[in-house]
Amino acid sequence: QHMLQKQVSLYIEELLQDEKDPILLCYEKSNEFCHRHILAEYINLIYGVSVPDVSINDNLEIIVNERPDMIRQILESVVQNEREINERR
Repeated sequence: QHMLQKQVSLYIEELLQDEKDPILLCYEKSNEFCHRHILAEYINLIYGVSVPDVSINDNLEIIVNERPDMIRQILESVVQNEREINERR
């Protein structure tokens, strides 16, 4: 599991270096919980890169949607626990 986390982190770092505006796509309704929310918040938390959740309405206007607050709170806790475990190693 630790190796998989390292691979994912390396992939994200490579993506952020090579792409100016990476995009996450999903078919869930924007107001519903989605795996995209977790990855976007993780990228923001770890790498400081904002990944807004947007949708386009019938008038082709871009709408910025709010992400559920619980996602950031849970990820902050997970990241903190992960750091504590790594410090003990």
